[in-house]
Amino acid sequence: MTDGKIFRIYLSAGHGYYYNTTWNQWMTQRRSYWGLVEDFWNVLVARELFVLLDEDPRFNVFMNRDFFNEEIGISGHQKWMEASHLFFKEIGAPEYVWNNGIGVQQAINADALGARYHQTDIALSIHANSGGGEARGHEVWHHTHSTLGSSLAYKLKESLESMPNSDRGVKADYYHDQFAFWKATQGQIMSLVEYFFFDNEIDNELMKLQKNISLCAQLTYQGVVDFIETYGRTMTWVS
Repeated sequence: MTDGKIFRIYLSAGHGYYYNTTWNQWMTQRRSYWGLVEDFWNVLVARELFVLLDEDPRFNVFMNRDFFNEEIGISGHQKWMEASHLFFKEIGAPEYVWNNGIGVQQAINADALGARYHQTDIALSIHANSGGGEARGHEVWHHTHSTLGSSLAYKLKESLESMPNSDRGVKADYYHDQFAFWKATQGQIMSLVEYFFFDNEIDNELMKLQKNISLCAQLTYQGVVDFIETYGRTMTWVS
């Protein structure tokens, strides 16, 4: 039960074009494997998940990138392909959000700080994984010290059991707690979902199928719904 509460959700599609000051050019944050770049694939899932959440009156959804904007941006590429710092600058967010660090760190920090800027109840980070070409499957991460974050992760895991690859389970460790996203949300209700290993050829082929992109979004949406229906009354944002 949620008692009519509207939950603010920050939907983060990881990565995107940033300006590499070493190479003096715009680059993606992840390389291409068999024609697939994680920076762009993440948005394909996020678009469908955004629509599902946005059509549900229980949610107010915020983006970390402009998922739907096909205009050419400052990078010379469509804006949906660009990283978070460019998006937040364009929408008029405070400078501390989008001008924190240089190069790829500026993009990473903006993505992390976006959750706090929007003061969201839940943050979801959408990713694929890499593991030297041998690992396969999906996994869900949460902050070590976030009890409700752990509960969200387990609800997502339960929902993701219908994925067409192996279930690698729910994970947390102190090393990952130091990543920018976890620090910015201070261990609040946040999960990072990695659906496939994009550097594994079997998973890579599965990722390219539209039915699996849609399945990622649908199962994640269901996991979020299951979570708020179970824990919605206990959720609070700590600034």
